[in-house]
Amino acid sequence: MSSMTVGFRIPENLHKQLEEYRAKAHLSKSEVIVSAIAQYLGAVEYVPFS
Repeated sequence: MSSMTVGFRIPENLHKQLEEYRAKAHLSKSEVIVSAIAQYLGAVEYVPFS
């Protein structure tokens, strides 16, 4: 599966929560964000690292 780079801004408090979660889960930011987007869209079957 190919991938592309996307840039976006998020509030500082949300970024802090993201950092805390990914550290506890031993995941990259990309893994957490892609998984969250896939779950939101109901497309988890398309996430290669689930």
